[in-house]
Amino acid sequence: MDWIWYGVGAGTAIAVLVVVHEFGHFVVAKLFGVGVPTFSIGMGPRILGFRLGETDYRLSVLPIGGYVQMSGADPYGEEEFGTEPVPPEKDFMKKPVWQRLLILLAGPVANLILPVLLFSVVFMSGWPTRMPVFGQVEHESLAYQAGIRIGDRVVAVNDDPIGTSAEFVDALAAHAANGVNLTIERGDQTVEVALGPEAIRLESTSGVDLEHLGAVFRWRSTRFGIDDAESPAAKAGLRSFDLIREVDGTAVNTWEELQAALTPDVAHTVRYARREQGTEAQEGTVTLAPNEEWSPRADDAAVNAFGMVPAELYIGELITDFPAGKAGIKPEDRVYAINGTPVRDFRQIGWLVHPSQEPITAETVPQPVTVDLVRDGARFSTQLTPKIDDQPGIFGTKYRMLIGFQRVSTATWAGEPTVVRYDPLTATIKAVRQTRVVIIDTATALGNIFRGKLNPRDSLGGPVAIFTVAGRSFMAGFQSFAMMIGAISVSLGLINLLPVPALDGGQIVVYLTEWVRGRPLSAALRMRIQMIGVIVLFSLIILVTANDIGRLLFPGV
Repeated sequence: MDWIWYGVGAGTAIAVLVVVHEFGHFVVAKLFGVGVPTFSIGMGPRILGFRLGETDYRLSVLPIGGYVQMSGADPYGEEEFGTEPVPPEKDFMKKPVWQRLLILLAGPVANLILPVLLFSVVFMSGWPTRMPVFGQVEHESLAYQAGIRIGDRVVAVNDDPIGTSAEFVDALAAHAANGVNLTIERGDQTVEVALGPEAIRLESTSGVDLEHLGAVFRWRSTRFGIDDAESPAAKAGLRSFDLIREVDGTAVNTWEELQAALTPDVAHTVRYARREQGTEAQEGTVTLAPNEEWSPRADDAAVNAFGMVPAELYIGELITDFPAGKAGIKPEDRVYAINGTPVRDFRQIGWLVHPSQEPITAETVPQPVTVDLVRDGARFSTQLTPKIDDQPGIFGTKYRMLIGFQRVSTATWAGEPTVVRYDPLTATIKAVRQTRVVIIDTATALGNIFRGKLNPRDSLGGPVAIFTVAGRSFMAGFQSFAMMIGAISVSLGLINLLPVPALDGGQIVVYLTEWVRGRPLSAALRMRIQMIGVIVLFSLIILVTANDIGRLLFPGV
């Protein structure tokens, strides 16, 4: 039954995207007096449709796109040689080059406008967001040095009220050059915190790099690790990567809440969840009792009185071809110390690996570091040299210094969402900003594919991928479906601007060439270019479809 809804979702998404794109061409063509015999959703033979005025609005058999056939244009779709002569005033090829260029640009531009409309409706209808409460503040970070602490809630930036995490990021971006003054609620107190310009690093996509600040709106979960078999937690029957749900009948959602609930020297009843490989999470209850004969390591900065360590200090996944894997570090090892400094939280690792305040560049020379780890209760050390990782973007390359591992994926969570409904003007402003983010992310990804920084197999999707994503988002509800269509619309708009024959971008190059030469290319040459483009386009469709099927059949390959 789900596949039926997947089909409905995919069909709706494709229809909306094609209609919007072709409608952009259609409106501007009509504006300039170009004849439009056909407006087709899909390619190939006509299935059904209706005629209104001079235009046949049709549904065609192949659901892989659509087209607007313009009078006198190069042969495309089902236009045939030998049709009746086109009146000069309706002939596409007899229009000035600038008009033809605007007609071609109108399709991609319509795709870039659609997300603004969809996102605006979503923001007005009620958008789930996060409150501006810091769930993690990295030790010795810029945020920590400024006085920000875990649990602080930002209520104003430069005296302007702040209600959501997104508004906080926007406010920081707006005042990045001069720094900001934050008004923070901390329990019953109101605290003023100043952030200088050096603490606010702008990012092309998210606006502000909160990682650079060292404070984020994510919380450490109650998932934990145990690296001492004699600890009270181990003796009670708890295992590494269990998740604590309740302590003495009270729900706990964050590591800080768990720490506050587990009073030392007192026995507690703990309800936990344990996920065995390939099974649903199983719940159980144990008594967690203190043990006067046991104590944690004297220099252990992260363990609590019962021997539990935040799961974020355990390695979840190694990054291929980075020093950690080559040095023999393994998943589920615990990061204990860097260069002798005990590690309290995962974000601290970045500062210990690169303690300098100087930004990382391609010329930065990584210095060797000594990493202390714990595996199966035994502590050991290894020395390795971090690697500079570059992330190209259309606004420049971002460099990071990495050891090459990631934390356990379930070690943090985003906190409870709140639903905010925006007035039309605010919703439109936010929609424009969100569209800008999607455009930059998409353009960056395309650029990284061409540079060889992204594997096309992991980055490109075809009809099967669209079918799956559209189906899931359709079943998730209107907001998810609208945001998905908006994101795909941006991709469709940008891809159509690529200088590939048969795409709008390829035709734009042809007409720009005509503009520069002062005369058009021959009809035969345009036809050959178009045919090459069609072959390339269909080859790409076959490739990405095979790619999609391969991911479904062999997800780990």
